[in-house]
Formats: sequence, structure tokens, C-alpha cells
Amino acid sequence: MTGEEEETIRKYGDIINLPHPTSKTHPRMPAASRAAQFAPFAALTGLDDELAETSRYTEERRTLDENRREELDLKLQELQLALARRWQNRHEQTRREQEPWEQHQQEQNRETSGGAEGGGSSDGAEDGSSSGGAEVIAQITFFAPDEKKEGGAYRTVRSTVKRIDSYRRAIVLSDGTEIPAADICELEVMEEKYYVQKNEKI
Repeated sequence: MTGEEEETIRKYGDIINLPHPTSKTHPRMPAASRAAQFAPFAALTGLDDELAETSRYTEERRTLDENRREELDLKLQELQLALARRWQNRHEQTRREQEPWEQHQQEQNRETSGGAEGGGSSDGAEDGSSSGGAEVIAQITFFAPDEKKEGGAYRTVRSTVKRIDSYRRAIVLSDGTEIPAADICELEVMEEKYYVQKNEKI
């Protein structure tokens, strides 16, 4: 017997050979449950999310050369002209549709007496009128800055253009999305599609 063993017996000799105590009211915990207490755990909350965010890939904004900027400016002018034609077409269509109604209204006013002048209902103008024009559809490739880290991603959308906001220098799409002109790298006016929409007020 070594000296260390003798020292252990001297200290704990009175209890070392006693049976393992067992509770009379609580059953012993299974070995599997005891092992679960020592399972790995996330010591730093959110660390995995931070690591995933750090490893997420983002693109750098590309710098356009002088030729590409001039080409893009011409495309923006082309888009502006297409939008102007759309507005003109809608205005002309509305004028043509209103002329027969105005003539009809004038004839009714002439046929009615002075007391009934203006008594005709104008509901028919709204119910029967429609305005037409052209939807300007464009394909735009632009840089979308990342909200959480440096860089971003290049995206391409094909959508109806509602207008160009010259004050904010942005293209406004039909769904309300605004694309800053400074973020656009490619622009193509795809088509001007004719449409007619009832009860639209210009």
C-alpha cells in the first residue's frame, strides 16, 4: 500500500466502504440524463449569427467609366422621352373620349329648359369614360447596398416605370420602388405597351 493510499484511508476510512446513499423519496437520475447536464451549450449568445453574417458574401460597387456613364445618360433620356409620350397619349386619349360626351351634354342642355339647366347627371361621364396610354416597361440593373455590412448586391428588375423623380434623381416603378440613378449600371427600355384603364383621372 502506497503512502497516498494510506493517507486516503486515514482521512475517509470511516465512510469509504459505506453503500451509496439512495433517497427514499426521489428516484435516482438515469445515466443519460446525468450526461445531458454536461452537453455543449452556446456560451456566447448570438455568436453563430455573427459568424454567419461575417461570412455572408457581398459585392463591391463597380465604378463606371466615362463611356458607360454617357451611355447610361442617353438611356435615361430615352426613358424620359418614352414617359413623355405615354403622358401625351393618355392626354390625347382622354380628350378624344370626352369630346362625344361634351357634345352630348351640350345637346341635352339646349333641349332642357332654363330651370332644368345643369340638372343632367354627370355620372355617365365617370361610368363610361376611360383613359388610355402606354405602359413604359424597362429592365434595370442596379446596385443595392447591404443594410448590415459594407458592399451589397447587383439586382436586375423588369417592371413598369411610373415616372422619373428629377428632384430625388430616381426612377420610380409602378409598385413604388425607387431606384437611385447613381446606383444604376444598366438600363434598357423594353417596350411601350398600349393599355386602356377605365375611370382613371389624369
